[in-house]
Amino acid sequence: MSRWRRSVDELAARRRQQGECERAQEALSRVTSCFQQLAASLGSSADGSFLRDEMDETRALAQRICSGLSQRLVHLLSDCDSAPSGVEDRQVSERLWVVFLSALENFLSDLRKASDLIGRFPLAQRYDRRSLVNTGKLSEGSVIG
Repeated sequence: MSRWRRSVDELAARRRQQGECERAQEALSRVTSCFQQLAASLGSSADGSFLRDEMDETRALAQRICSGLSQRLVHLLSDCDSAPSGVEDRQVSERLWVVFLSALENFLSDLRKASDLIGRFPLAQRYDRRSLVNTGKLSEGSVIG
């Protein structure tokens, strides 16, 4: 195989990998948005074991996406260092890395908030939906002073 052909094939493979990373970024964005929506229901009347199970599944999916995406991006960036690629390819890879880190920081922040809310509104048993604290105030009548 000629040197030129090998270079063209490497460039096409790198662009294909960048496209895969962009699609993984989109999937991560959708999954973390879903997690945010679920976390917003913690402590509300919609809270319960089903919500917490959904949150665990969503968190696990986001973790798998993050793990695979970080490995691909590190590989992509290291290939840019070893191969004489264009400046544009390097910039695209670096942009993907920065977007990934930003999404990861936001997700970690959401995880911390969710953990705090779960601590404030614990379920006594895994499948006990009625054990949440009633945070509303009940009064026997209006008092006008």
